[in-house]
Amino acid sequence: MTDIAIYEEEDHASQRGDVAQRAAGVGCRTAGYIRILSGTVGVSDKAASEFSRLRDRMVDVQLAGRGITDPRVLTAMRTVPREMFVDHALEEFAYEDGALPIDAGQTISQPYIVARMIEAATLGLGSRVLEVGTGSGYAAAVLSRIAAKVYTIERHAALADRVK
Repeated sequence: MTDIAIYEEEDHASQRGDVAQRAAGVGCRTAGYIRILSGTVGVSDKAASEFSRLRDRMVDVQLAGRGITDPRVLTAMRTVPREMFVDHALEEFAYEDGALPIDAGQTISQPYIVARMIEAATLGLGSRVLEVGTGSGYAAAVLSRIAAKVYTIERHAALADRVK
């Protein structure tokens, strides 16, 4: 049996409020993403600040520095907390330039690859996306910051259950 997770945004990056409002579900209908963002409540301010610094560096060096130019992609990648999509033991490596292992023998893709695929899709504000292979849910979360609707399907039950 295949599980399906749906990520959808009704507001777009240029119209969004602050992260705290999105985490609380104000103006946002991305249930899977809200659940993951709400998990950051237990993270210390110091750790959150360090992850934010690493995320900014990843975007500036690994993405923009290697030719990703779409400002919507760069903003989405700067906004989605990749550390929330990897195993706790691997959080410190979340913003390194490489793939990381997740359940079911799969990996969360390298940030550059996620950004390049999304930029190549040339999505508009009304775009609907079907992602085959949800994995950790990271790419779907990034896509949900740009596209109107993101539908994603995962064949590995362990991964589908984790994303729910």
